[in-house]
Formats: sequence, C-alpha cells, structure tokens
Amino acid sequence: MADTRTILIKARELIATKGWTQGRWALDAAGKPAMADEHATCFCSWGAIVTAARGFGWDSEAEYTACCVFAEAIGAGDTGRLIKWNDAPGRTKEEVLAAFDRAIEAA
Repeated sequence: MADTRTILIKARELIATKGWTQGRWALDAAGKPAMADEHATCFCSWGAIVTAARGFGWDSEAEYTACCVFAEAIGAGDTGRLIKWNDAPGRTKEEVLAAFDRAIEAA
C-alpha cells in the first residue's frame, strides 16, 4: 500500500507525462472517455489520483486522503469541489501541476 505522498507523486507524474484533461476522469488515445487506468492517455486531477491509488493496490482510504490533501492544496475545502476546480474554464495544465506540487509538499 502506498502512502498519500506517493499517490500524489504518481498522480502528478501521470498528468505530466501522459496529459491532462477536463470534463472526464480520463481519455483514451482516440479522445473518448476512458477508465481511469494506466491505459488512458490523459487524466483530470481526480482521475490521476484514482489511477495512482489503484496502481498500488486499491485502498479507498488512501485514495480519499490523497484527494483531501489535493483539495486543501487548491483551497477547495472539500473533495466535492476538486472536479469543479479541475474543470474551471481557463484552468491550465501548469496550474494543475503546481497544485500537485503544493499537495506533495503538504503530504
């Protein structure tokens, strides 16, 4: 089982190397909605966290904790606003990566 910091590092790595998206947890190579897993080609913030947590042997508590730490890093207050933050018009991949950096630092 991975700790919160490890999950956030892996989630950031997924977005940095594979790509970031809005409006869906993940997309496949054709740009169609995909499961949030290692076969997706880009992820939203939440989808990357879910994929990272499940890659270490799914643990709902670890996934939830990582989402909470990320929500704090973006000033969302709770995980329910994480997706709205990710999908906000004008949001950039750079802002998402910077938020992951803050979350990793806090974890």
